[in-house]
Amino acid sequence: MKPNIKSKIPLAFLTIISIWWWYYYASSNALNEYGNAKYEWLFILDTLLVLPILCFLCESDKQKALLKTAILCCTSVFIGCLIIPEQNKVIFHFLESGRYFVLAIILVLEVTALVTVCLAVHASLVNKEDPDLAVANPIEKIFGSSLFSSILSIEGRVWSFALFASQIKSSAYRGDQHFFYDKKDGAQSNLFGFILLIIIEIPLVHLLLHFLWSSIAANITTGLTLFGLIFFLAEYKAVGKRPISIHGINLIIRYGLYAPLTIPLKNVSEISLNNSFVKRSRNVKRFNYFGVPNVAIKLCSPINGKTKIYLGVNSPEAFITTVNRAKIAV
Repeated sequence: MKPNIKSKIPLAFLTIISIWWWYYYASSNALNEYGNAKYEWLFILDTLLVLPILCFLCESDKQKALLKTAILCCTSVFIGCLIIPEQNKVIFHFLESGRYFVLAIILVLEVTALVTVCLAVHASLVNKEDPDLAVANPIEKIFGSSLFSSILSIEGRVWSFALFASQIKSSAYRGDQHFFYDKKDGAQSNLFGFILLIIIEIPLVHLLLHFLWSSIAANITTGLTLFGLIFFLAEYKAVGKRPISIHGINLIIRYGLYAPLTIPLKNVSEISLNNSFVKRSRNVKRFNYFGVPNVAIKLCSPINGKTKIYLGVNSPEAFITTVNRAKIAV
């Protein structure tokens, strides 16, 4: 089975069993002894036992499997809260109270990322370090190189650009030559448009949910939307700051808040203009916001399973010429 299909099996399984158990708990028929056998342990067995096993069977990376298990199991508890009748809940009342534990973990992650960013940005300004390294190095010293460190690094970049964008200079990033992508198909302007839409939407949706559903639902939705707004604001600022750079024998692709991708120039088989739509594929990595990518890079050997990289940059011809010259120099 193809890896990209196999990795989607746990989510598909959760979707199917959620629909099935919703029907089981909401109906009254021979399946549940006409409403007398709506046992919660049936749903718990599928979601908290079978689902984690599927996650570890379908993911070769155990750290990724553990993260997927945690996310899907938390989602299943939320679904169970909605579909299991209150009178049939015994164990589920304890699981519902676990949401405070999950919120505590998220809060710890956010605070850790925020404190790390404050210290890292200050250090980078003093020592004129690469802002990416200033965020990633302290995290990796504490947690090592892992999926958890990668998540914290993304959080670090979000908060660094949300809070300290004015103090981050493009020239501080490693590289002999820098290229940007903020004006490609109006990428940064379009992101600003999304930010304005979110700002306008927040009070309207909050009031609508408050009066049509509940104040709790309104507060939760508004909180999540505000976090999304912080992400969009950070992305908007990062687009104009984080460059794609040629650094010695490497091409470093930084795109918005994406984790940087380093490609040895010797590994670039071909770089050319692109003007056609690029479909999603397991061997293709796309760095582009709007329109179609205008630069195609073919690799001699795969990086993280990717053999082709597509980019959207402001000046594709100049970028291609510079990369080709740098390849010759190497």
